[in-house]
Amino acid sequence: MSDIVEFDANGKAIRYLRSIHEIPYLNDPNIIVGSLTVPVVPMKYWKRVGNAVVEMTVAEKAVVDAAEAVLVQATERTRIENLQLTGKELAQLIIAKTAITKDQIIAVVKALYGL
Repeated sequence: MSDIVEFDANGKAIRYLRSIHEIPYLNDPNIIVGSLTVPVVPMKYWKRVGNAVVEMTVAEKAVVDAAEAVLVQATERTRIENLQLTGKELAQLIIAKTAITKDQIIAVVKALYGL
C-alpha cells in the first residue's frame, strides 16, 4: 500500500490518495507513488520537484491566487450577463459594487410593486 499524488499536464496536483494499491499507478509519469510527505497547505499550493511534493513559494502562490481571482470575476460576469443570479445575489452584488444600501434596494422593490 502506498500514497499517490497525481498531477495534470501543467504540473498541478489534482488528486491525493492515501494507502492504496499502487500497481495501477506505477508506470504513469504524472503520478508520484510512495510513502509521501505532503505539505500542510491546500493542494492548489503543491508542486512537484522530482519525486517529491513540496509547497509553492510565496510568489508561486500569488500567481495561483491571481489566476483564481480572474476566474471568479469571469464567472461572476458570465452569471450577470446570463441573468443567472438570484435576487439575493444580485442585491449583494449591487451593494458590494456601489454606494447603494440594502434599505434603498428594498425601497425600490417596494415602489416597483406598489407596496
